[in-house]
Amino acid sequence: MPFLRRCSAAGYLALVLAASGCNNNPFATGQKQASAFPTVGGQQPYEAQIADLNRRVGQFATNNNELTAQLAQSQQQVVVLRDQVTLIQRRLEDTAGQLRESQVARQNAEKQAESVQASLQRRGAAVITANSSVKQSLSAVTIQGIEVRPDGDVIRIELPSDQIFRPGTAQLQPNATYALDQIADAILRNYSRQRIGIEGHTDAPPAYAGPPSSAHQLTGLQAQAVMDQLMQRNRLPPAQLFTVAHGANHPRYSTASADARARNRRIEVVIYPETFDGR
Repeated sequence: MPFLRRCSAAGYLALVLAASGCNNNPFATGQKQASAFPTVGGQQPYEAQIADLNRRVGQFATNNNELTAQLAQSQQQVVVLRDQVTLIQRRLEDTAGQLRESQVARQNAEKQAESVQASLQRRGAAVITANSSVKQSLSAVTIQGIEVRPDGDVIRIELPSDQIFRPGTAQLQPNATYALDQIADAILRNYSRQRIGIEGHTDAPPAYAGPPSSAHQLTGLQAQAVMDQLMQRNRLPPAQLFTVAHGANHPRYSTASADARARNRRIEVVIYPETFDGR
């Protein structure tokens, strides 16, 4: 009986401990002992904090890389814009220089035209004799592929602008040298003392789309380019030559067709009866 009493007491104690929810029940079997620390999402609190800090560091690194890439791209754009600004400044300087040169050329052409007109108004007996001499020399002038014709008291040598200049510019084509050399040779052989006018012409309106000032500017620059070539390459005296820019004011051919309009774009080398050396 004492043994049964002891067993009953032990069983009673086990039941009391189980009912009270004691986790340290030495009699409980098949159960894991609970941790003494609370958990967050299955991890210990400090482990969760470290994981969160690592996540933030990774995000900061990503943001830093993106900002670094954006900064590099911005710096490249600044370099490109700076180069563009420099190029625009150079083009503006070149344009301003060309404008100044064209204005000087136009002023010189106007002065030379006024001088020729005054000279024509003061013609005398000596001029008439020189004029006859020029007319008699006309038959001796033959330039292959270039039209030479008398026009009143002068002789005109006509060059199509499209054959000697790049379209719409005053830049001589490489093959223009041959034609100008022939003209220079004819002048040296036949008209070495005569005044030589270089006239620039372009399309008559409405075929020419540009404003009148542009037409005069273009023909003035073209006439000046021919004059420079004759002086520098062919050694004609500067005092013998002058330029006149007519623009589209004196079309020689009809403007009804493209071919006719193209023929109006021309340079005319005009042989005057007056001498430039006074003899």
